[in-house]
Amino acid sequence: MKKDIFFDRNLYLEILRKHFNNLIDGYRQNLAFIGNEMVGKTSLILNFLNKFEDNRILPIYISVNRENFKFFIDRFIGSLLYSFLKNSGIELKENFHYLIKKAENFIPLTVKKINEIRSIARKNKTSIFLELLSLCDIINKETKKFCVVIFDEFQNLEMMGIKNLYKDWIKVLVLQKNTMFIIISSARFKTKKILNSSLNLLFGKFELIEVEPFDHRNSKEFLIDRLNGLILGDKMIDFVVSICGGIPFYLKIIADSILYKIKNDDASSGIYVNKNIVFEVLLELLFEENGALYQKLFNYLNKISTIDPEQNALEVLCCISCGYNRIKDMIRNLHIPIKIISKIIYHLLETDIIIKNGDFFKINDRLFNLWLRLIYQRRLLEVDFNSKSQSPVLRKELEKIYNEFLNDLNKNFLEKLIEIMYLFENAHVNIDNKRIDLTSFREIKSFSFESSGIKEGLIARSTNYLWIVAVKQSPLKEEDIEEFFHFCNKYKEKKQKRIIITPYQIDANVRLKAMEEKILTWELKNINLLCELFNRPVIIY
Repeated sequence: MKKDIFFDRNLYLEILRKHFNNLIDGYRQNLAFIGNEMVGKTSLILNFLNKFEDNRILPIYISVNRENFKFFIDRFIGSLLYSFLKNSGIELKENFHYLIKKAENFIPLTVKKINEIRSIARKNKTSIFLELLSLCDIINKETKKFCVVIFDEFQNLEMMGIKNLYKDWIKVLVLQKNTMFIIISSARFKTKKILNSSLNLLFGKFELIEVEPFDHRNSKEFLIDRLNGLILGDKMIDFVVSICGGIPFYLKIIADSILYKIKNDDASSGIYVNKNIVFEVLLELLFEENGALYQKLFNYLNKISTIDPEQNALEVLCCISCGYNRIKDMIRNLHIPIKIISKIIYHLLETDIIIKNGDFFKINDRLFNLWLRLIYQRRLLEVDFNSKSQSPVLRKELEKIYNEFLNDLNKNFLEKLIEIMYLFENAHVNIDNKRIDLTSFREIKSFSFESSGIKEGLIARSTNYLWIVAVKQSPLKEEDIEEFFHFCNKYKEKKQKRIIITPYQIDANVRLKAMEEKILTWELKNINLLCELFNRPVIIY
């Protein structure tokens, strides 16, 4: 049986560790973890809980489904009691009545309240959610233990018909300072809206943490480990990682499918996996209707059909996937009135299928973006689409994308950067919460720095602006900021944009020093955001 793999996520694990320890020390801060579907939010939380060993904290983890609220009440109570009895030495059974009976000897006041709650739940009392959450306060007074309540996909609470849901929850957030809440959600747009309105309060508010996909390095490590000894060429690994966009679920499915194919293919031998096998696996997964990834990606279309029966949204999505991802591009390419386009865009944002950045829209899921462009659009255009007859054509398309990827891989960093910057066309984006105006450049030149740290850079001129861009192919230091600042002062143009780019994570002190000198510091992820917005291959370092 293939082992479970857990990679990276040290930043998020450290945030959890710090906040759990702070709760014990008397400082409570609620947390909201949001991120795309399948990015690993639940795995992150469960991995932390499995390794956390302080019996002063009682984790209450609930995956919130669209279920009967009375059943939810029993699950909440069961999780609380199980967590309390876990370190008692008592044999545990996942039986609700067994847990109540065993807990009654240790926490009689809490069990008494539990029985009251279950009794009034039958009467559908208005304040039942408030009563349920009060258990955390009662058990704290009775045992001095702290509850951490974790609602996974918490927005589904709204589907249970809980009366005064947010009004009562706010009372708990303000008054129960010994209880910490962690909410997890794939509904990023909706969660931000709830946190800024229904759960917006001065004390007890949620710290928002966006869980990002794996970076390229961790994606490679995950894929290699999952292949269990099989060897793919470095360039093919880079290609698979690139199209998956750092989503662990996709990497897992592809790796497991390669393992299965090698095991059951008599023509395969040894531990080396050739290109043909990888392409066959991708075609089966993505392009055949019974393929695991085809079915997963087709679910996005089911989401869309509920908001747009006339399928105008599919046309907008296909337009975005082909790189026509600004409103003016859509108006030019689609015969749809602007009012309808704007309404569709809002619904696509609301369902987290796309995100907005400045003037641009981007499909959240990189593999879905590729699937739309290669498969779904072809289905729309073909009168009689047959996956078997189309297989050779799709294979050629995949080969073409792979060759374009290899061609781009052979370019150096500055070359790719120049290509991107020449695509700037009087639009704006947001990078690290700052508005960046992308002016059209008439000239971009590379040059070398005569410094001990930074070695190369670009000078880009537009009608009104001068961009001075330095590239540091190693970790950025404070002295690099100082040297670059003095270098930029040699240029007399008043309107300057000063930027240093590095593939490495930037230290907080270095970033602060750069801010003082009015220098922007960008990591590789910021450049790759621009690559995706301009429909270009991401840069691999």
